[in-house]
Amino acid sequence: MFEAFIGALFLDQGIDAVRSFLLRTMFAVLEEVGRSGVEDYKTVLQEFTQRAAFGVVVYRILEERGPAHERVFESEVWIRDVRYGSGQGRSKKEAEQQAARQTILMLRSQGWEID
Repeated sequence: MFEAFIGALFLDQGIDAVRSFLLRTMFAVLEEVGRSGVEDYKTVLQEFTQRAAFGVVVYRILEERGPAHERVFESEVWIRDVRYGSGQGRSKKEAEQQAARQTILMLRSQGWEID
């Protein structure tokens, strides 16, 4: 539907109108989303552990519960045989992201600088 709208705008008013519309609407929103602080916590944690020679990050799924359409996963982060954060989510990836986030918060509270 969006593509059809952009196509109709182009046919009716030309490329300059399309460019102006996208700059005012879509690109402004995308720029804001980019600044919103949404992070890939697993990547941030992985980069930190590699940079600091901290150890290998291992994610362990502890539990899967609930029916298939409402599954909840619980995950833990282990680094050098030490358990750090844990997290829950509606997918394994979400649970691992939450566990990584908790680990980052824990490490920051211990004085580690993590981007």
